[in-house]
Amino acid sequence: MKKLKKVKTNKVGAVQIAPNMYVKENNGTILLYSYETPVAGEDHNGAFRTDTQFSSTTTRHINKWLGGLLKHARVVSQDSIYQRAVIVHCM
Repeated sequence: MKKLKKVKTNKVGAVQIAPNMYVKENNGTILLYSYETPVAGEDHNGAFRTDTQFSSTTTRHINKWLGGLLKHARVVSQDSIYQRAVIVHCM
């Protein structure tokens, strides 16, 4: 039998799609995470990306994931992306 490949996830349970690039569906919205930070996504209104300038690597992640949708993606606040991600820190 062929051995199943283990799915890699980050700390919030997003599934790895490329090195340090993860996606997770949350309440009907697909979010792209660069490392541990949600930075772009897609919802019922289409694609969106953060208004915050991150590293060149994170910018590459956003550009790669959005692909042809990049020029049509809404620019939204990073706070709104965090709200979509419903980030809960456990102490």
